Amino acid sequence: MITFFFSVLLAVPSRAAAPTAADAQVFLGKAEASLDELGRKTRHAAWLQQTDINYDSEWLAADADRVYAAEASKLAHEARAFDGLALPVDIKRKFLWLKLAVDSPAPPDLKEQKELSDAKIWLDSAYGKGKYCLAPDKCQTLNDLGGGYMNDFYAREFWRFVFVQERVGKLARTAIDYPPMQDPASFNLEAIKKQVEAAINRKRGD
Repeated sequence: MITFFFSVLLAVPSRAAAPTAADAQVFLGKAEASLDELGRKTRHAAWLQQTDINYDSEWLAADADRVYAAEASKLAHEARAFDGLALPVDIKRKFLWLKLAVDSPAPPDLKEQKELSDAKIWLDSAYGKGKYCLAPDKCQTLNDLGGGYMNDFYAREFWRFVFVQERVGKLARTAIDYPPMQDPASFNLEAIKKQVEAAINRKRGD
């Protein structure tokens, strides 16, 4: 009977120790080293793709983007284990940065990760590959056009082209299952107005 009792005790899995501030710092150190290495590869691939747009450079950039996004998303998920810990301000700020390291989280499925990165890089390359054709045999790239009206037109109206909208729509639909990690950037006073309104309502007791 005693032997059976001890066997049962040994069979029961022990609870994992609660994470500590020291554990958080170790985790951050490894996370920063990993993202720094992958980030360098991503930047090199992106520079190649942006300065020499072709199938190979786009493939390399998309693959590097996929790997970085997948790792950043995984680390952001694991970082939730340290939520609620009393941490120094600089460590808290690093955890926040970690959770915002990518503009959109990578799906867990490898095929979906690839589709997402391919769409992002295609859109990034499409503007640089755009051509303005007065006739089938008279086409100019944006670099040929230089500055001026036509280049400005492409910069303002690029997203109106149907083939671009199709890609944008496909990319946007991924946000349904995998919401962005942060709100889109705002270049007006709307966010500040909302903060002021919220503060006024709190003061009124609404």
